[in-house]
Amino acid sequence: MRELPFKVDFPFSITNISIRAALKVPEDTEFLKKTIKKTKKSKEKTIRELGRRFHIAKTHKTTPIFLCGGQKDTYGYFLQKGILTVPGSEFMNLDDSLC
Repeated sequence: MRELPFKVDFPFSITNISIRAALKVPEDTEFLKKTIKKTKKSKEKTIRELGRRFHIAKTHKTTPIFLCGGQKDTYGYFLQKGILTVPGSEFMNLDDSLC
């Protein structure tokens, strides 16, 4: 368990509580199925809304992460609206026009 935090890159953080919770999730298959279904539904709705103004990179429908861009400062755009995202500049070879 000690090596798990080293497998996750910034900007994501890991705590002992999150590690323990993550290790328990596969044991609760109903929770896992329900969460995947809710994630997919939420992501589809978000992409529908954002897709009108932004380019959305293709990712699997059940993956809770996506990359979008289309504004000069997409990160700043969302931040002004009170939506917390991770700026593209936190990742190699990206800038804040993506988040």
